[in-house]
Amino acid sequence: MLLWSPSAVYSTRSSRLPSDRSGPVSGRGTHASAAARSSETSPQPASPLRILYGAAALPDWQLFARIVDFLLRARGPEEVVHRAAASLGLLPHVAWTDLDGRPGEDPCSLSLFLGADERQPAAEPRWLEVRLVDPPPQEAFAQVTSLLGIVEQVLLRERDAERLAGAAYTDPLTLLWNRRGFEPLFDQALTRAERHGEQLALLVCDIDHFKTINDHYGHAAGDRALRCVADVIRSVIRPSDVGVRLGGDELAVLLSGASAPGAAAVAQRIAAALVSVNPLASRALTLSIGIADSSLLPEISSDDRQQTAARFFAAADEALYLSKTAGRNQATVHPRCREAQDG
Repeated sequence: MLLWSPSAVYSTRSSRLPSDRSGPVSGRGTHASAAARSSETSPQPASPLRILYGAAALPDWQLFARIVDFLLRARGPEEVVHRAAASLGLLPHVAWTDLDGRPGEDPCSLSLFLGADERQPAAEPRWLEVRLVDPPPQEAFAQVTSLLGIVEQVLLRERDAERLAGAAYTDPLTLLWNRRGFEPLFDQALTRAERHGEQLALLVCDIDHFKTINDHYGHAAGDRALRCVADVIRSVIRPSDVGVRLGGDELAVLLSGASAPGAAAVAQRIAAALVSVNPLASRALTLSIGIADSSLLPEISSDDRQQTAARFFAAADEALYLSKTAGRNQATVHPRCREAQDG
């Protein structure tokens, strides 16, 4: 639920709206009217609420336009939701707004279905409830209904934009990161490892005999194998780790705060999980895995970050080659990583 101050708007859920506002916070049912209609000559609050500062004192049509402008500047679906709750509370005939609202029989309330929070799949669907003063003038219903329609359209626009942005960085088959999405994450992890000494490990994985799977069982079976491996990787790694499909049957896992022994343990768990979820039935699905960790960075670091990243990957690829030449279905730590640990 959103809480209101006489001079500004606060959200108990959103970190996007500034919280460094003065004045006590009132509970539900407080209508942001008195001091929100204060003089325009007072100091302007910081962005983004400065757009609404003094808006409640404007004529209705100017207030309407200011609210629409405030909504259109939102970045992302959640910010649209919170900006809607914040700005609608400034309307002169609105008593309060509530993000925990439910559609009801109250003749003084209007509700907009927001759907579930996509970041929390198990969460219940939400409604934005707008409670009008009692009795509300007829024009209040028309004004709030129009604004809720605009909120709905802006929310749909931002959700579509978010999906498109996600699709640009996600592999459509496995739903892991693609190379384009992974590269900036890898660059950030390398920066932390070099500057702050954080541990970092990289697993590079190939599905064993993947061409044979495609040739004998068909490309649909190959796709099932890739999805199966991706699902297993997701089930094993932590939320802070990153799984990526680099292309073809090559996948990788970036483990933050882990060295080669920890990465080897993750590789073992992935291999063990594959045994119980094999999608090929008559053929075992196995992986060859190469492992490199941040103990190599003093040796491979370069002023060119792309070159450092390429060398790190090359080290993991060398270890992957050792796994394949040793018979596949195993994980190999790069020899220089082992030397660094023994030293």
